[in-house]
Amino acid sequence: PAVDFAARQRVNGARTEVRASEAAARSAADQAAATAALAWLRAARADALITARMADSTLADSLLVIANAQLHAGVGVALDVTRARSQVAAVQSQLITARGEQGRSRLELISAIGAPLDVPVTLATSLDKIDVPTDLPDETAAVATALRERADIVAADRSFEAGQQEAKAIRAERLPTIAAFADDGAIGLTPTNM
Repeated sequence: PAVDFAARQRVNGARTEVRASEAAARSAADQAAATAALAWLRAARADALITARMADSTLADSLLVIANAQLHAGVGVALDVTRARSQVAAVQSQLITARGEQGRSRLELISAIGAPLDVPVTLATSLDKIDVPTDLPDETAAVATALRERADIVAADRSFEAGQQEAKAIRAERLPTIAAFADDGAIGLTPTNM
């Protein structure tokens, strides 16, 4: 066909759909990166919690030693020793819970990055060494940037545009199509090749 408006609109729609698919792929990559970053944060938090619980355990052990020493010196009461023992048991329970959380967070991190489950994980940095920017954009600028650059929003916009192109193609099917066909007869050297 020399002129086919519907076909032209379908081609434009297909091009827009390709751009939508590319944006959707970028959105999936961004989502995977965010999932891995969140898993890393959970693992780093679990490591920090283990450190805090170990410090609590050391403190509870020290308080128990002090309570026992005061009891043996005759200046303390048995109730203080019982409280100190209870605190040691509570802190050890919290430490066990924190170690379980650390194991779960490591498995989540391994799963998020797609590594084999038996690979050992060591975090390179801790949460206290992360630089946090102090100059954050204002809300309007952040929303404008997100609407312009977020891959999931771009993919939705491109899919909407592709749908509009498809609607135009359907409407263009009512328009006439101009086509040409030519036949200049049989050609060939022998009758079997004509």
